[in-house]
Amino acid sequence: MVQPRRDPEQRPSPEALLEAARREHGGAGRLKIFVGAAPGVGKTYEMLQSAHAKLKAGADVVVGVVETHGRAETEALLRGLDVIPRRRIEYKDQVLEEMDLDAVIARHPQIALVDELAHTNVAGSRHPKRYLDVEELLSRGIDVYTIKITDEVTGWLGLNRSTHRGDHYMGINPVVGVRHEPLERLVAELQQWECHPFSPPTVSSPIGYVTPEKRYLEWLFEYGPSLDIELSRMIKAIQIYGFAYMEANSTLDSITNTLRTSRTLTDTMGYRLPTAYLMAGKAEMAEEYIEQRLKELSGATYPAAHHYREFAMRLLERLGTPA
Repeated sequence: MVQPRRDPEQRPSPEALLEAARREHGGAGRLKIFVGAAPGVGKTYEMLQSAHAKLKAGADVVVGVVETHGRAETEALLRGLDVIPRRRIEYKDQVLEEMDLDAVIARHPQIALVDELAHTNVAGSRHPKRYLDVEELLSRGIDVYTIKITDEVTGWLGLNRSTHRGDHYMGINPVVGVRHEPLERLVAELQQWECHPFSPPTVSSPIGYVTPEKRYLEWLFEYGPSLDIELSRMIKAIQIYGFAYMEANSTLDSITNTLRTSRTLTDTMGYRLPTAYLMAGKAEMAEEYIEQRLKELSGATYPAAHHYREFAMRLLERLGTPA
C-alpha cells in the first residue's frame, strides 16, 4: 500500500527535527558552530560572549579547550568561565596538552566549549580526532559550542539523490566539500573561463568516506513518520563529520594536500593542483607537475587535451618558464 505524501505545509521545522533526534538518542546534545569569513574576525570571541550570556541566564558552562592565539581580549573573556584543566600527555620526549575528555564528561555541564573540530589528538588519546571527542560529548547529552575557520574558504554541501524507489522512497548521499575562492578564480583565469561563485567545490567527498566507517553511505527516506528521524540522522552526520572535513580543508596547504593525495578528484586535480602550487609559491612543484601532465598528453588531439595545453602554457608563463 502506497503511503500518502505529506502536506508540505505540515513539514516540521529544522528545530523540530533536531529535537526528534534528541529524543531518539536519549537526549543527545546539540552542536552549535560559530562561522566567520576568515581567521581573526572574532569567532572565538563571539563564542565566548555567547557562553557568558548562557552562564548569566543560569546555564552550566565549561571550557573544554579554547585557543586564544595570544589575543588579550579573547583571553579576558575566559575569566569567569569554568576552564577544565587540559590533560598532559608525554609524546616523543615532550609533554603535550589535550582536552581532558574524561574530566569534561565527569563534570557533565550543559554546554562545553570545544575549539578546532579538525584537530588531530596526540597518540594515546581515546580518539584520533577532536570531532570524535565532540561526538562523544553530544552522545552523553552535553551541548557543544565550537568554531569554523574558513580563511577565504566556503563550505559546500550537495544532497545527491542516489536512488529513487517507487513513489515514496528516496535515497540521499550527501557530499561535503569546500571551495577556495581565490584558487578557483585563478584556475578560471588560467583557463580563460568565467568564474562561477560557489560552484563547483575545490575538494569534496561523499560523507560516508569521511566518517570512521569510510564507506559509501546513504539515507533512505520514506514518506511517513520515519522521515523525520532519518532526516535528523543525516543532519547529525553532516554536523559532526561534514563540518570536520570542511575544517580540515580550511587552508590552501590542507587543500593542496587533499588534491595531491586524493584518488577521487583526478578530473579536477590537473588544473587545481598546479594552480595551488603556484599560489603557494612552490614553483618547482608546479612546473614538475605540468611537465608530467604534458608528457601524458603527448600526441593527444582531442579538445580537452588542447585546452589543457593552453592552460599549462599560461601557468608556465606565470612561473616565468618558457612553454
